[in-house]
Amino acid sequence: TLHPTSRFSIKSNILIQIVFTPFIRSTHETIILLLSKKIDETSKRIESTIKQQKSLNTEYQNLQTIPAIGKDTAAILLRHLTDKTFRTANQFVSFAGLSPKIEQSGSSVNKKGRLSRYGHRQLKRALFMPALVAYRINAFPQLVKNLEAAKKPKMVVIVAIMRKLAKIAYYIHKTQKPFDKARHQTV
Repeated sequence: TLHPTSRFSIKSNILIQIVFTPFIRSTHETIILLLSKKIDETSKRIESTIKQQKSLNTEYQNLQTIPAIGKDTAAILLRHLTDKTFRTANQFVSFAGLSPKIEQSGSSVNKKGRLSRYGHRQLKRALFMPALVAYRINAFPQLVKNLEAAKKPKMVVIVAIMRKLAKIAYYIHKTQKPFDKARHQTV
């Protein structure tokens, strides 16, 4: 025989599944709808704020000329490029957390290089999807060809494209000129 409390919990579980499932589903749908409206409002406010300032708007448009960089990624890149002063592209890449970490200690420790876990996570995350798109549309064929010839795994190629996108964004920020395929295609 079942214990009286266990019978109650089975009955309450069935009751929850029958009665509350439509309620819970409708509540979740309402929350998702509200959040998507807020996200849309926020992205419109960000875009209008950028468009109000001519220099920011020009740079924002220039960043969008980079292959696979859209409005959201351009806004994130613009924020980080204008917030801090980076003297070199490598400093910006390191800030983004896209520089390799090499572990060596004399002759005893010689580990394979890995991606540093330091760096700005939002910026690193923002460059991941554009790197996948750039890989898929073959935006940087020479870079991909060289890495695949060296038998590098796909994730290493994606991270290399992320680094390349960050460096190009830095140079576009510094020169205030749009993406030039002839200039930025060399490896």
